[in-house]
Amino acid sequence: MPKSGDLWNKPRVAGYASSFDDTTESVPAAALFVAADEPLLVFPSVAVAERYLEAIDVENGVYPAAYGPNGEPYRISTQSSKTVISPTGERNRPEDLRPLLINYLQAWKEPFDEGAATSDLVDQVWRFELEMDPYFDRYSTRVPGWCCLVILLIPAGLLFALLRMHPPIVGALIAALLLWPVGWLAKRRADRTDYRSGH
Repeated sequence: MPKSGDLWNKPRVAGYASSFDDTTESVPAAALFVAADEPLLVFPSVAVAERYLEAIDVENGVYPAAYGPNGEPYRISTQSSKTVISPTGERNRPEDLRPLLINYLQAWKEPFDEGAATSDLVDQVWRFELEMDPYFDRYSTRVPGWCCLVILLIPAGLLFALLRMHPPIVGALIAALLLWPVGWLAKRRADRTDYRSGH
């Protein structure tokens, strides 16, 4: 089972971001809320949840229930060592989703209105998730450390070669273009650091 401390340290692989780039403050119809000991896992879609939840944990009953934004009940099972999540077809159960949302907000010490509608609590939890982890990095695929090193060394080598071959002004422009992605990654890292520190 993924540990809470591991959730924020999984680098993303190229091509994986498409599942997350369309996230907005509005709760997607495909969003999934999974009961766990964390105390709640929030996913932007069933497909993402299936990739993230480990089959062995499902078989051990770590995830006893899952619901859509309106309380739609989902069944979490395994097939050929893979996690499979599908709607049960039963009536919506917002009354079962509600205590999970409240436990989540209480665990994060987030103020909420006890008299609020369940739909409002769903919106609050979703917005809080986006504020904490705007890129949903914790549900991304882990890549080996050597891959990260190679990614850093390649632009560094190109930058060194270009600076020797071109006049200073051209070299500076090229350097700016090459270093822009580094700044972008640094901002994402800062977002995640702010989240972990609670600021």
